Amino acid sequence: MGAHNLVAQCRTVLLLVHELHLGGHQRLRAVPAMEPSGKHWQCAIAPVSLVSQDHGARLAADVRDDSRIATYTSRDQNRYFAWTDIYPYATPKELAMHFVERFPEVVEAGRGPDWPYAGWYMEMLRLTCPDQFPYAAAKWKVPDTHLPTASPTHHRPMRIALPPPGEASARRASPPAPRDSTYPSSRRAPLDAMRRLTG
Repeated sequence: MGAHNLVAQCRTVLLLVHELHLGGHQRLRAVPAMEPSGKHWQCAIAPVSLVSQDHGARLAADVRDDSRIATYTSRDQNRYFAWTDIYPYATPKELAMHFVERFPEVVEAGRGPDWPYAGWYMEMLRLTCPDQFPYAAAKWKVPDTHLPTASPTHHRPMRIALPPPGEASARRASPPAPRDSTYPSSRRAPLDAMRRLTG
């Protein structure tokens, strides 16, 4: 998969969340992570009620199997959320319409205003444009003070301020459940992790 396609697909998912915010579902959050293999970026979409009070971009403990979480992984490329019947070049707005139809429980749980998060999200989109992708969890140690970014291009990683805290009980936070159980043998720089996708 080329870097251009990877960037477009992952960016589409981030913009999909923004479209959901525009549709009145600002209480939905993006929970980004690197899969344990280090080869794929993933982004869970979940209501703020499942996001940790300790970290605004991580799920609270013991919610990984909650039906109000929908997860995209870059391993699926443009088969968003493993959908096989959607036009592969659908716009974020078009995907948001399908998301509302196919994940009604997720969408209903995210209905309502959350202006501090929606404002933070728009700024994150601006800062990471066009090809940086934040993540809050990975096999390697991820700082608790900011969101690092990964990119399939040669751009240096960035530091993004944390979003406002979530509403779930302030216990140990956890990343979205990975679909890959193969861990790298050593810590890898996040920039290298996404570059391997295009090799």
